[in-house]
Amino acid sequence: MRAFDALSVETLRSGAPPLDIKAYESRAYAMFHAFGEARSPGGGPGMADHLKLIPRQVVKIVKDDPKVLDRFDTCADAMVGPK
Repeated sequence: MRAFDALSVETLRSGAPPLDIKAYESRAYAMFHAFGEARSPGGGPGMADHLKLIPRQVVKIVKDDPKVLDRFDTCADAMVGPK
């Protein structure tokens, strides 16, 4: 998930090139697939499908509060929601 955070920072930070949502999603889905495979061989497609809405949710979160990209924990908390 730290790799996804790094991708999000790279893609969504202030001063980044204009967002190519399809490329961002594609790279994120590849990471989610690998994550699923690492957790359970054969589980890559299921994990990618389970997490497919996250990239666009992160785009909205960052649009509303760009500071969430400042730290991994802040971004993770924003994705999970208030505790």
